[in-house]
Amino acid sequence: MSFRLSTFPIHFSAGFIFLILVCIQSACPTDLPERTSLQWWKGEWTGEGACPAEKYSIQLKPENDSVRFEMKAYSGAHTGEIEGLARWETNRLVFTSTNEDSDPPAPVRVTFHQAGEKIRVFTTNTETYGGMGIEFHDRWYDRGPPKLKKHPLAALGLLTPQEDEHLKKISGKDYETIVYSMHLTRIHNEKYPDFKGKVADGFVRGLAPWGNAILLVQADGKMAAVFTDADKEELRYVSELGDLSSLPSPVQQWLKQSAVNGYPVKRVPTP
Repeated sequence: MSFRLSTFPIHFSAGFIFLILVCIQSACPTDLPERTSLQWWKGEWTGEGACPAEKYSIQLKPENDSVRFEMKAYSGAHTGEIEGLARWETNRLVFTSTNEDSDPPAPVRVTFHQAGEKIRVFTTNTETYGGMGIEFHDRWYDRGPPKLKKHPLAALGLLTPQEDEHLKKISGKDYETIVYSMHLTRIHNEKYPDFKGKVADGFVRGLAPWGNAILLVQADGKMAAVFTDADKEELRYVSELGDLSSLPSPVQQWLKQSAVNGYPVKRVPTP
């Protein structure tokens, strides 16, 4: 084979041309991503969240060229579930079905995307698959069982990491109960005559009066918390701000206005 540039003939061997084609192919890889091993998806995956009263999880099990999945969720007392068989499409797992509970029936689509070591899930027309507060669309999942964040109340924007750590110290074994109670929260913007600092209260969706709490951080850093004890049917008071005879006004107002009105309050010694 020969090509003519100007008046000088240039000759290329078949081997040289093959080498050029291999280099071109290496420099221009295909646009289609390589198929991920279905075994990579296998196991338990947990959705991200600061409060343990809200959880999203997926169980994935490869079956031939597809993956069987079971998505579960709860937001307080409300639950949701989607299950089915997802097939592989180019670079993601896809499940399609029809939501017969919607009017008119609507096409359902769930896609699972690999994002580094995480999974990202997108859904369409899955609103009726869960109760109030359940939202499956656009969620990230980590491999393995749920892990409580080191400073969950700071992640919720209620405390600083330092305040979160201090509350953990003074509340001891009750700390997890307080965190669980701060599912749906409200930061108080009211001005109190006898208290200067931060106030926030919370409750667990669908579980009132069990799962209610209020947090106080005084300007000098001293803290207090009141929260329900479902087993003993009472309120527990952890405080650096005084005893039961001098409850701060935010706590007094909260006791009158919330679903815990009328429950006895018990002072808990700080560790």
